[in-house]
Amino acid sequence: WQADLLRAGLPAFDWNRKKIATKWAENLIEAIEQSRDTTLERFLFALGIEHVGESTAKALSAWFGDLELIRHLPWPLFKRVPDIGGEVARSLGHFFDQPGNQQAIDDLLQRGVRIGDAHPPSPKLREALSFASVLQDMDIPKVT
Repeated sequence: WQADLLRAGLPAFDWNRKKIATKWAENLIEAIEQSRDTTLERFLFALGIEHVGESTAKALSAWFGDLELIRHLPWPLFKRVPDIGGEVARSLGHFFDQPGNQQAIDDLLQRGVRIGDAHPPSPKLREALSFASVLQDMDIPKVT
């Protein structure tokens, strides 16, 4: 059979190459289809927001629980999440203020990306959003 391989030449393997290419394409399509189902944490991380790594994406997901809430928050409110400081909060605010980024998110959702772990905001969020703490984060000068 080894000699047969040497004698056969390339045309004898055409059927196999086509089959391999078809299987590769099927595997690729299946992987793309499976990637449409994701978590909020993974989706936020995948957006590539400056200063937002896996732990920040996880914290945002745990605290806010919903993409729609996150994408429409004013940037100072991001600072209410533990371990998110001013620089990261401004980066988040800047990212979500860009119409092109909002459109990209809309396009992903319209093309079938599904975020399966949405949940109500953390109860800690209500405490963190007290009037006094929000005013403090907004750096409003005192009126005398």
